[in-house]
Amino acid sequence: MTTPTQKHFTQESIDKAVRKRMMGSPVVIYTGVAATLAGMAAALFASPLTLGLAASGPVLLLAGWQIEKRLRSKGYSLQYLEEANRKLQEERTAKLSQLVEKLREVRSRQAIHQIKLLNQKFHNFQEILAEKFSVGELTYGRYLGIAEQVFLASLDNLERVYLALKSIATVDPAEEQGRLKELENQSSKTAAGEAETLRRRLKLRDEQIELVQHLLLQNEQAITEIDHVTAKVATVVTEKGQAELALDSAMEELRRLAERAQDYTHN
Repeated sequence: MTTPTQKHFTQESIDKAVRKRMMGSPVVIYTGVAATLAGMAAALFASPLTLGLAASGPVLLLAGWQIEKRLRSKGYSLQYLEEANRKLQEERTAKLSQLVEKLREVRSRQAIHQIKLLNQKFHNFQEILAEKFSVGELTYGRYLGIAEQVFLASLDNLERVYLALKSIATVDPAEEQGRLKELENQSSKTAAGEAETLRRRLKLRDEQIELVQHLLLQNEQAITEIDHVTAKVATVVTEKGQAELALDSAMEELRRLAERAQDYTHN
């Protein structure tokens, strides 16, 4: 499985994955083979017996499919979600191990603090989700995956913060401004050209700083929303139907935040 996205945690994607796994199950394969052989026998040796077997082939295949669906559908769904969440966790762990050092290199205290907060908020959310829903429930796997997406999107933002700050690490604004004042008092073409170059350099720095502030703000919004959803999960009534409806409402803003962050990183 490639790195899961939000669409992987929709019911449509889960059902599609389950159908794919059922198609490869021994029960469905064997009943399909039996139905095919019965059809071939009827075509080669037309007799009441072979024609009867051929007629029962589709029924046999449908029966095998229904048996597999009833016995294994939930298990396949859980396996799919576990695999998707494990993939996200592995990616998150790999990113975290490198990102802290990178952000220390560019001395972004706010970004480093956000990593600490994201870790705390996510693990708190996961613990409360596990209190309300069994780890073996589909609801648990679906909503954990959505929260993982928000976490990863926030880490992607912090990766961009690092790259933006790294790109302007050698630009000293005080030194550049001082040199620019000197050049503005000169009237030569060379001085004018150098001054224009310095202005462009300072403008680029300002643009990168603005980008950093925007990305950090996105993360602050995500952190706040994780708190909001965690509170919703903590107070949700875990009766059939009510819990999922309430959580769908609470998680919608998390979905939108993750989507906005992912869309922004691709611009």
